[in-house]
Amino acid sequence: MMEMKYAASWQTYPLIEDVVSFNDDYFRKIEVGSWLKRAVDTQLVQIADQSGMIFPPRTTENDDNEPVALLAYPVIEGGQTKALLSLLFPWSLYLKDILREDQTGVIIVAENECTGSFTYEINGPQTQFLGFGDHHLRHFRNLQRSAFIPDLLDEAYFGLRLDSDRCPTTLKAYPNKALEDAAMSAVVPWLLALGTLSIFIFAMVIFGLYDELVRRRHKQVMRAGTCDTR
Repeated sequence: MMEMKYAASWQTYPLIEDVVSFNDDYFRKIEVGSWLKRAVDTQLVQIADQSGMIFPPRTTENDDNEPVALLAYPVIEGGQTKALLSLLFPWSLYLKDILREDQTGVIIVAENECTGSFTYEINGPQTQFLGFGDHHLRHFRNLQRSAFIPDLLDEAYFGLRLDSDRCPTTLKAYPNKALEDAAMSAVVPWLLALGTLSIFIFAMVIFGLYDELVRRRHKQVMRAGTCDTR
């Protein structure tokens, strides 16, 4: 099996003018070299968080220092890795447009053992980077929902498998205060209606009991005051 010794960049899109993209061995780059070599050796798709990467320039609406993910997809021919397709994308692109306009207040915490964690807030189709670390509200911890990224692939996906052995990333979802307020604003009217109905039912029950007691007392008084004239 022929070893792939160099990872020179032959084509890029879009063309980034202030970054040297050609005649450069990406295997030697500290930020991406180990991940590209692992993609060649394992012939599995690699997704790595490259939070400290200094290239390419960010082009999203979020903070310029938001996390960037590297996806390396090996091109295999005759059982050998002949080339690599790589993609750099900010995590906000992965998380945007997954909620409806009227859905707000979801916190996503992505974490892995290699680079730690970072947090996004999703409101409708938009995402906002909140910073590195876990920034969800602690009293929502019992409402956590989590998913392992390889498990999120659609069953119709027939490409190479994701490598889940090195620095696997887990996504954890939590509600935030906005979602709690929205839920409470929908629940409170029902609670008030049920409370009002309960008061009426309680009053009717008390009135019925009082009426029954008065009726029995009236019968006893009438019976005691009746004389037998026979």
